[in-house]
This record gives sequence, C-alpha cells and structure tokens, in this order.
Amino acid sequence: MQDWSWYALEAAKLVQLRGRVPEIIAVILMLLTLGFLLWLVAKGNSSRKSGLIQVCAIVVAVSVVSTIGWYVLNKVWRPIPDYIGIEVFGPFASGLSGIVALVVIASSKKPRRIIAGLLVCSLSVLGAYAVPNIHYGTYANLAQVLRGPGKVQAFGEVDGLAPVADVYRPGDSESAKQTSLEQRWRPRQAENIGTDSSVLVQADIPATNFSPRPSIVYLPPAYFTRPRPLLPVLVLMPGQPGTPKDWLVNGDLKNTMDRFAEQHNGLAPIVAIADQLSSSFKNPLCSDTENGAVATYLEHDVPAWLEEHFQVDTRPQSWAVGGLSNGGTCAMQVLSRKGGPYRTVLDMSGEEFPNLHNLETTIDKGFGGDKAAFEENNPLSIFSSGEDFTGYSAFCSIGDKEPRDVIEGLWKVCRAGHSQGMDVQERTYSGTHEWKVWEKSLDDELPWLAAKMNLIRMPSH
Repeated sequence: MQDWSWYALEAAKLVQLRGRVPEIIAVILMLLTLGFLLWLVAKGNSSRKSGLIQVCAIVVAVSVVSTIGWYVLNKVWRPIPDYIGIEVFGPFASGLSGIVALVVIASSKKPRRIIAGLLVCSLSVLGAYAVPNIHYGTYANLAQVLRGPGKVQAFGEVDGLAPVADVYRPGDSESAKQTSLEQRWRPRQAENIGTDSSVLVQADIPATNFSPRPSIVYLPPAYFTRPRPLLPVLVLMPGQPGTPKDWLVNGDLKNTMDRFAEQHNGLAPIVAIADQLSSSFKNPLCSDTENGAVATYLEHDVPAWLEEHFQVDTRPQSWAVGGLSNGGTCAMQVLSRKGGPYRTVLDMSGEEFPNLHNLETTIDKGFGGDKAAFEENNPLSIFSSGEDFTGYSAFCSIGDKEPRDVIEGLWKVCRAGHSQGMDVQERTYSGTHEWKVWEKSLDDELPWLAAKMNLIRMPSH
C-alpha cells in the first residue's frame, strides 16, 4: 500500500508548469505584488498622493535596476551564451519590488503591516521563481518541484557496487558481435529484477587541473544481478547554467532509464552525469586551457574512474557521450577530438562552435587569442580537416521553435561529421530551448543508442 507522499506526488503531477502556465502565474503574482504594495504603502501614509509617489518610486527604481541587469547579463558579462529575453525580468522585478517593500514596511514596526509585507515578499519571490520555467521549461509539473532529485546515495555507502567474480563477458567472437547482450545474457534470478533496484550514486571523480562538481551515476537493475553483465556507459552533461542534478529533477532521467530497463529485462546503459563547467556561471569551453583541463577530465579522468570503480564494458563501441545545450556542444567536441573511448554522441541543442558570445570573444577570452587552439577544439574545423569518422555515430536533436540560425548551426556541425563518414540521425521536437525537448529527446534516443552499443537489437522502423 502506498503512503500519503506517493498520492501527494501523483496529484501534483496534474499541476502542469510548462507552456503558458508559468507566464500566467508570473503575471498574477506580479499584479498581486503591485496590489499589496499599493495597499501597504497607502495605509502607512496620511496622504494618498504621498503613498502613490512612494509606490511609483519603488516600481521605477526596480524597473531601472532590472533593465540594467538585463543589459549587463546579455551585453556585458555574458556568463552564458544564450540570450535571455526581457520578458523573464518581469517576475524578477516583481521579486525585487516585494523585497524593497518589505524593507520599507518593516521599518514601521507594526505587526499587521510586517505580516502583510512578508506575504508580499513571498508572492514576489514566488513570481521570480517562475523565471526559469518561462525561459527553459524547467519543471514539467509541481511533482518535479516537490520531488527534487530523488534518493541519491553517496559512493561508498551503497551495497553491491564492488567487483564480483560472477560476470558475464560478451566475448569477441563473430557470433557475439552479431547478437545483442539482451539476446545472450540471462540472469539466474530474473524475477528479482525490478526498477526499484536501480540506484543513483553521487561521487567526486578526481580531475587533473579542474574542479568539477560531484557527478551522479545511474546503475540499472541488471548491474545488481548475477551473472553481472558488463554494461555500456553514457557520460551525460547538463547545460549552462545548470548542475548534474538537473538531469534528475528537470530531465526525469531515472524514470526514463527505469522505463527502458523494464522493457529490456533490467538492462540499460550506466549513465554518469558529469560536470563540464565547475560553476553555473563559468564556461571553460570543454577544452584544456588556462581555465581548466576539461578535455582531459572528460576524455581520460572520467572513463578511467568509472572503469576502476564499476564493472563496465570497456570496448569503445560501448561508450557514448552526450548533453544538452552547452553540454551538447561539449559532447560533440569530445567525440570529434577522439581523445576518449567514445564512439557515439548525443548532441541536444548544441551550438555551432564552442561559444563565449561570438567567435572573436571566444578565441580571445577562451583560448588566449590562439586561433589554432580554438580550431583544435572546434568540431567544424576538425571535420573539415579530412579526419575519417567511419564507425562513429551522432544523434542530433533540437526544438523546432529555436531561432533558425541556431537550428542550422547544429545541422551544419552534424552534417559536417556525416560528410566524414559518421552515421548521423537528425530530429526536431516541438518546443524551444527547454527541458521538454531534451527529456523527450533522450527518451527517443535510448533505443537507438542501446543498439549502437550492442545492448539491444536495432529497433525496426
């Protein structure tokens, strides 16, 4: 029997937070904030005119600050290459107005006005919280907000991770190559396989001259069976701003992987969600530069650590790298450099080139003005050099409502790889630069990816 929290989360799934919903919520909260602000200031002034002047002064000041913030964020600082529209600063302004109002009202020392001021502040902050959902479609429903990343256990505190002698090895015979792992492997206790036996593990993967945030590893149910099958590995990255946990909270990764495992006798790729940024507001361009040895981390440190601490299929065909937005750009860089074990890439809404606003700024600030260093880390430059990519594969996906130049930029990179022998799949989804696109994309890509890794048979179309 399910407990009350399960029923609460199921009910919360009905409260959708994508599409127009967050915009409507933000507008309502902004209007409520303004209404409370007018009432509170008016109650504290003997002159209605004086109260209105105070309200107007607060609104104008906050609007000016918000506009300056938008300009600095998009035109000066540019911590992320994505353009952030002015529309998302409305809720931000609402939040700032509420905080300013609270400071003003609290000085009155009247309990009723302080309580009302706290209500204004709460509403305004809630309005500001809607910003990510307006721009990125961060949360699909209220359940994702309440659920969080789910149960993530610390590495070293999970039973059953240690190497075992009872391992199923696929072998290198021709017959083994012609059949998938799903067709050959049989667990001795198949009835014990269930999606509730999959595990999320958080681990600090040591890096060479780089300071990544903790990684999260998804281990499917089959990993805990005997004989233990040697499973393929997908190294997955978030976008910017973002953290590895975004794939759990916003991308619903565990449920996506569990559904796939349930359909394939507990088998699924091991997924290591790695950090290519070190901070939401840093972009080291997925390269080895003075900003950090990110290429070394993703191409050597991460695979070596995973092979050391988990029993995985070490053959190159069984390794893939992927990501969304900045993570997609980085994944294509990793594959094109051929520095790691990867043979397949999932590029979701990646950019045309590693980007710090524009090409000139990228070369100047990201690579110290060294154009040759930029080209060594730019997939388009690598593909145009004539490098052979026969035996490599890419699944490229993007939202159909992204700007046309952004869509064409992704296709340009993927088709350049195809011209050098890479097997390339292209797909568009209804949406913009948002999580509903990336969540759907990963779900669709899994059967294709698993077949490329020889985990399952290639799905028929």
